[in-house]
Amino acid sequence: MRKILLTSTALLALPTSAHAFDVMLGGSVDFRAALFHESEKSRPAGEGPRRSRDIQSEYDFVITAQKEAPRGITYGALIEINNSQSHDAPAGLEQAYVWLESPALGKAMFGDTYGARTLFVIAPTVGEDQMAGSYTNFTDPRSLGRLQPAFVDQTLGATKLVWYSPKTAMFGEDHTLQLGVSFTPREDMAGSEVALYDNATEPKNVIEIAAQYTGIMGPANIVVSPMVVMAQSSATQRSATLWGLGAQAEYAGVTIGGSYVDGSHYGMQTGQTLPQRVWTAGLKYELGSMEFAASTMRGRGYMGYGFIGSAAKGNYVDRLSMWGLGASYNWFAGFTTTADAVFFDQKITAGEPNTGHVLMLSQKLSF
Repeated sequence: MRKILLTSTALLALPTSAHAFDVMLGGSVDFRAALFHESEKSRPAGEGPRRSRDIQSEYDFVITAQKEAPRGITYGALIEINNSQSHDAPAGLEQAYVWLESPALGKAMFGDTYGARTLFVIAPTVGEDQMAGSYTNFTDPRSLGRLQPAFVDQTLGATKLVWYSPKTAMFGEDHTLQLGVSFTPREDMAGSEVALYDNATEPKNVIEIAAQYTGIMGPANIVVSPMVVMAQSSATQRSATLWGLGAQAEYAGVTIGGSYVDGSHYGMQTGQTLPQRVWTAGLKYELGSMEFAASTMRGRGYMGYGFIGSAAKGNYVDRLSMWGLGASYNWFAGFTTTADAVFFDQKITAGEPNTGHVLMLSQKLSF
């Protein structure tokens, strides 16, 4: 994302330059048009027949303020706002945190942000990210479980504490390792909300530990990322220790990669015992301003966490198979057209099978 560098003295007219921060503004606007279909025809009471086409727009606005301190230390804050696809709430807070970074000690973050699980890599995608992206805006969560490629949501902006280590060289500068640790008191709390009581249906005291190794091996670039996520039990929810491993390799513009996650008991209620897991595989090819990708994802689990459900929360998905194709073309700096095709086949224990697709074109401007 390109950003415009300004100073807060120009924006806020602060009285002394000693308090001046560098303020960076950035964001994006994304217009999407889609054709979509689901074979499962259930619908909420009072609603008419399902539609098969629609359009939407999504925006994202980020403000970052930062300042340098002695001994190479930097500190600052970030605020990210985006829309929620709702006329009742056209804008919402995605991230808002303060941070402190040192070359020797790494980066500490405090507030609403993403956890250490962001170091985890999955199969490569392009554009709207196919199985990991915006196709779910055009599917009904009552009939199709949204399977997270990492099983846990990698962009969950709950209030938390996060620490990332510096990228440490291993066996020379061509091999580096970075660690990440985060703690979230409750995954459903963000902003000014305070949890006065435990919610029996939400994960609490969530600890995430992840690492990312990057290396150059001959002509190839390698990324390997293990991840562990631990959540404490509540009155009706089981404790869980989720783990996963992801990897990618890039050579001559071609990237191949994939991931496997054992969802353990994450999000399970007392009495739920069936297995939860997901794996991904795919490849991407870059050719100048163009990118192409093909990927697949398979998984099973209870709707609610790895599978984000609504009225169907708690139902068990025996199998969800997905295939994705994507292409993007960058016309000018920040101006990109993308095409996505996502196909799915779901078998659910307490419901009808569901097959369908989402075919989407988007025009995005990032600034």
